[in-house]
Amino acid sequence: MPTFHGKTIDNKPAANWQAIYQACVKYPDFLIDIRKYDAAKEISIQQMKYWHPVPVKIFAEHTGYSLWKSEQWLKRERGSHWFVHEVEEEENRRGQIMFECLNPACRNLMLCPAKLRGKYVCRECRSPVRMFFMLSKTELSVNDFNSFLENTWEFMEEINCPCPKPDPNWRINQRQSNQKGKTCA
Repeated sequence: MPTFHGKTIDNKPAANWQAIYQACVKYPDFLIDIRKYDAAKEISIQQMKYWHPVPVKIFAEHTGYSLWKSEQWLKRERGSHWFVHEVEEEENRRGQIMFECLNPACRNLMLCPAKLRGKYVCRECRSPVRMFFMLSKTELSVNDFNSFLENTWEFMEEINCPCPKPDPNWRINQRQSNQKGKTCA
């Protein structure tokens, strides 16, 4: 379901209600989550625009992993204290339950199947697995995500997979390109 952002003007919500209506009408049941937006606590759009096409893609090309598996590896390798939690602790947060192979030579990552039945083993090496909860990136603050990115760059350097840092002047460049567009019109 899409996410809608809005503001209040003179204590009245200013939102595109038609777009919200059209998104909701597609579903027999839906939930609209309204919460206070706090820029310091939300992972930024600019961080997400950098994360997937740069570090995740470069790591995937370097290792041969899929984009999904590359992202999970980076989250586990250098962000485990933010992302990896025990399943019981994370019932109300966004993320997914995962399995990790306990064989140090394999360390395969797998999504938890929909229904848990029986004893699970790694698909690749048949070793025992550990279950954990992988938190979503959207649960991190901007500062936490910046720290995670720094850890990721360090890790990628260690494995000889250099990753370019984001443009520190993106705000200035974006402002200048917006001004150029206005003067050309």
